[in-house]
Amino acid sequence: MATIQDVARAAGVSAMTVSNVVNDHPDVRAATRERVLAAMARLDYRVDMADRNLRKGRTGTLGLAVPEVNRPYYGRLAEAVVTAAGRHGLRVAVEQTAARRENGLAALPLSHNRLYDGLVLSTVGMGPADVEALKVDHPVVILGERIFGGPVDHVAMPSVEASAAATRHLVERGCRRVAVVRGPPRDEVDVSSLRHTGCRQALAAAGLPAGPALVQSVPAPTTTSTKVPSSSRRRPRWIRITTRGPSGPSPCSSPGRAARDRPRTRRSS
Repeated sequence: MATIQDVARAAGVSAMTVSNVVNDHPDVRAATRERVLAAMARLDYRVDMADRNLRKGRTGTLGLAVPEVNRPYYGRLAEAVVTAAGRHGLRVAVEQTAARRENGLAALPLSHNRLYDGLVLSTVGMGPADVEALKVDHPVVILGERIFGGPVDHVAMPSVEASAAATRHLVERGCRRVAVVRGPPRDEVDVSSLRHTGCRQALAAAGLPAGPALVQSVPAPTTTSTKVPSSSRRRPRWIRITTRGPSGPSPCSSPGRAARDRPRTRRSS
């Protein structure tokens, strides 16, 4: 395998000049650069990227750890991260944690081991008890609503505020009994609990009930598909509360006391 010294001898330059060409140094004359590149091609010289990265202290690669790669949300997230990183000349390595705590924690040391220059970590599967594990000496950004107040940068959606705004919108349309369909509660800082909190706050501010009868919990989604037995295919699996446009009546504002007091539902099987 050709070395940098072999290239230097073939091109009639110093090893430092070859290094400057490899690193695209602007002070190398065009004729010299062409001579060095030609010698590299003749000798099939390959840059040792591991050694180069070790000397530079950078890999040019960011890590993105997400729970699943086959869900649309995380696919769009990966696309956005790759596009943004590309504008800075960086590549992105995507890994899947399967929403498991141990896999999320395992992704943290990779930046320390110089596989990544930094890590973007979706903390699904991790929780407030894992804050200490985030105290690392390399750049980490966490995503999601599972950990707040940690020692690293954090990007999260305003789940409480958004849910409260959506609830206020329904109240302004005339709804007086607003139902909540939520995922299984895990703790007070998971996204489902935060959105439930926002809904309760808006209902309390409007003086409306928010009792347990108006809350329906559904199982967490899984990545495997389940065949529905024929005997139950006609049973409604979801209840969706719908409103119509300004020109038409909404379930909560239709004439009649019953419509004002009880939202209608459209069942889809």
